[in-house]
Amino acid sequence: LCSPPPAAADAADVDVDANSVPPKLLLNGRQAAILRSLGQWKDAVKLLNKRVAGFPDDADAWRELMIIYCEHSQTKHAIYCCEQILLLQPYELAHTLVYAELLASAGRLSDAHPLYALVHERAPHNSRALFGLVATAPADSPVGAYAKRAILKLMGERGATSISKTLIEDCLLYTSPSPRDMRRSRMPSSA
Repeated sequence: LCSPPPAAADAADVDVDANSVPPKLLLNGRQAAILRSLGQWKDAVKLLNKRVAGFPDDADAWRELMIIYCEHSQTKHAIYCCEQILLLQPYELAHTLVYAELLASAGRLSDAHPLYALVHERAPHNSRALFGLVATAPADSPVGAYAKRAILKLMGERGATSISKTLIEDCLLYTSPSPRDMRRSRMPSSA
């Protein structure tokens, strides 16, 4: 059964600022998700930009905007959105990890590397952080070698087969020129 409508006394508990916000602006997040699912991502971006202009502390709107930008290879915009999320939720390791991945994909390896290290320090069994350390460390770095050993150890603890361990070793041995320096890096050139 449906619950009864809220009493008039409950309306007083609503934040005063929410009463001055147009109802259409409150629905922008939901509408943007619908537009995104329909493939109308440019319209979704417009709505979300209106949303974050009115509510700059709405981490969900920033996250939705970041996802749209990632889906359409607009990495600079996605990085900006992720920075806004981190300002709102600085202790969320998942956002820090996504930020590091965005920076690495934009070729900013020297900026991404300490973020991967931070996530690894706080969550030592996070395989994405370990892979990021390997990918952003110079080939001759002890950090990259440590991260590779940690990944293989982690794979062994999780019951990985010898085939998957060999695949991991082969992937981690792939090298390409790094945009960060002239030494060889473990970051694939397609990233």
